[in-house]
Amino acid sequence: MNSEDARIDYNASSRDRIFGVYAQRNTNPWFTSNGYAPDYGEGRSTYKNYSVSASETHTFNATTLNVFRVAWGDYIQQFSGQNGDFNLQSLFPSAPATLFQGLPGISATGYDGLWHDVGTAYPTPQWDVEITDDFTHISGRHTFKAGIDETGYKIFSRHTTGTNTGTFAFNGKWTGNAGWPGQPTSGGNAFADFLLGTASSSATPGIGVYAKMVYSRDWGTYIQDTWQVRPNLTINYGLRYEYQTPWQYRNQEVTTIDLNNVGGIAGTNSPLVLPQSSATPTLPVGADPSLFAAYPFETTQTAGLPLQYVTPDKNNFAPRVGIAWRPFGGTNTVIRAGYGIYFNFQPGDVGSRVDAWDPPWVLGYTASYATSLPGRTKLKSPYLPDITFSDPYPGANGNSSVAAHPSLTFFDQNFKNASAQEWNLTVEHQFGSTWATRVSYVGSQTHHIPYNAGALNVPVTQTPDAPLQAQYPLQPWGTVNMTRSAGKQNFNQLQMAIQHRFASGFSVNANYQYTRSLDNVPTSGGPQNWHFANLDYGNSEFIHRHWLTFSYIYQLPVGRGQRWLSGLHGVGDAVLGGWQVSGISHYATGTPFSVGYSQAGVKGIVGWWGGRADAVSGAPLYQGQQTGHDIVNGVQWFNTGAFAPPAQWTWGNSARDMVFGPGSYNWDISVMKTFSLPEQLHLQFRSDFLDAFNHFNLSNPNGTIADTRDGGNAQPNAGRILGGSGYRLIQLSLRLQF
Repeated sequence: MNSEDARIDYNASSRDRIFGVYAQRNTNPWFTSNGYAPDYGEGRSTYKNYSVSASETHTFNATTLNVFRVAWGDYIQQFSGQNGDFNLQSLFPSAPATLFQGLPGISATGYDGLWHDVGTAYPTPQWDVEITDDFTHISGRHTFKAGIDETGYKIFSRHTTGTNTGTFAFNGKWTGNAGWPGQPTSGGNAFADFLLGTASSSATPGIGVYAKMVYSRDWGTYIQDTWQVRPNLTINYGLRYEYQTPWQYRNQEVTTIDLNNVGGIAGTNSPLVLPQSSATPTLPVGADPSLFAAYPFETTQTAGLPLQYVTPDKNNFAPRVGIAWRPFGGTNTVIRAGYGIYFNFQPGDVGSRVDAWDPPWVLGYTASYATSLPGRTKLKSPYLPDITFSDPYPGANGNSSVAAHPSLTFFDQNFKNASAQEWNLTVEHQFGSTWATRVSYVGSQTHHIPYNAGALNVPVTQTPDAPLQAQYPLQPWGTVNMTRSAGKQNFNQLQMAIQHRFASGFSVNANYQYTRSLDNVPTSGGPQNWHFANLDYGNSEFIHRHWLTFSYIYQLPVGRGQRWLSGLHGVGDAVLGGWQVSGISHYATGTPFSVGYSQAGVKGIVGWWGGRADAVSGAPLYQGQQTGHDIVNGVQWFNTGAFAPPAQWTWGNSARDMVFGPGSYNWDISVMKTFSLPEQLHLQFRSDFLDAFNHFNLSNPNGTIADTRDGGNAQPNAGRILGGSGYRLIQLSLRLQF
């Protein structure tokens, strides 16, 4: 990486001070592996960042101050694959012409780390300009502050990595004999399906122009007062208001969906909506005529929507209050408490304005295809694979960019900024001159958390043997993903700490946390069934219930001038005296996960959506749990008998993230000594023992149980732990100080 920095400090007058910084960061390309095939999935990344910032501080008098700041940044990222000169049409002539050259992405059920090509490199500049002003005035016991800031963003939106070059998915249907009625079936082998070129679904590469600029602005203004009520009591209170304009393209080249079908177009219950002030939709500038002719459209006027259909969230008022109180007058005990409301702006690269990827626009638009294999009870004659390498995009009417049931991605018209109410109470007390303790309760309640591209086209109830496409309530579309602000979280945490300041050669700092966090928002996607999102209300992912961390420094009291062997001199003191031991350690309980099942849909059962397993009433969750670290044969962690595959064509009833994985602990220890040499030289010897006790921490187990009905494959490793991390690492070093 090449870095350049420049700084200026200038006192313009006795009342004005100017400060400025210029920074530039350019990296050489680095490679990352996206799959097992070394010549297939290597990705190449690089970035160039430029930024300029300046501030002017003006002092009116001893009690009044103003600080004005301005900043500009340009952040350019670029991604590319190893096959940027490969034309997909040379393999599949029916593939659309596209800027995104490269090999298609491959996924196979049961096989991780298969091939994924990044595709052609295109830079993605991201500009922002920020202006802020903060004013401070002190009057008696009050310190008043007020300010305003504005930030403008312009971002080139890069299409989702992974579909730039198209995709093929394989799940074992065809080698499992799913297409032959009256014959035995099995789970098949997804990799064997790949070798035969018989896919379960496919998608074209992104077509058309690479990217267009999306832009937004946000504003914030605040006023607050710090009031010194008494020498032992301080109150902070204030109000902040924040506003963000919806992300948008300059020419409104976006499409939304009419979930209410106000226009009543025949043959569909969810037409696409174009931002037009007319009763009849017309081909917009920049749209693809074939996409416009293929699908039903109406206008925002007919649908009763504004041209800028995303409604801005204008209710972001955020009051805040805080108290610091020394109840006994001295400085040994302090009580602090606070409450505030905080809002989160929607980032430009997460869900915002993906509407430009839908028909009739060609900004990265992808056409998807899924097999039409009917269910076993409806299969009357042999059904041959309908998505193959010889015909990868069936039913495209001679144009592979026009799918009968395309996938869509939308942004919620009534999207709200996530808002969190946060509160805390802390008691701190100092014992003597070296010991201090702290106990805190921290809580929050958050609403309008975004579901990033959660599946929306999901039925309330499932229909046996009906293909998924026939069950979609929003027709004629395939998968419909929407970024919606409908999630929630409740967070409560107890914090306890004890600290001994460094004195007499010893210090320690220990912290313990007990956390209870519940939400209905997975880290990606949406709930199992968005019609019943509260059924996903469960333990938050990656959160440890208990966490203990402590660090320490101890100078061994051995050697000249110390408690033991204080009479040592010369070689004896050099060998035994002056040693120091330090380290940091942690203990934590495990993180939660959900239990799923090997869905029987790959064995010829069509129209089953899958999801979590059923919980067996009364079955002990961790019965039969094993100890040890035998990850070769697997460490049994939870009772697979506590779960069962749900009835076919139903969703499982087990709670999300209801099982906790194994805990972990680690000790990192350092031992060091400094030797004094002539000419004021010092030689420091240090030995670091990372994972000093060579403890192997187990990972979470395989959370998928078997569904052996209808010839399904067994899951011998269900509930078993097959991996982990941790090994001792010893580092020795010498350092000469002069």
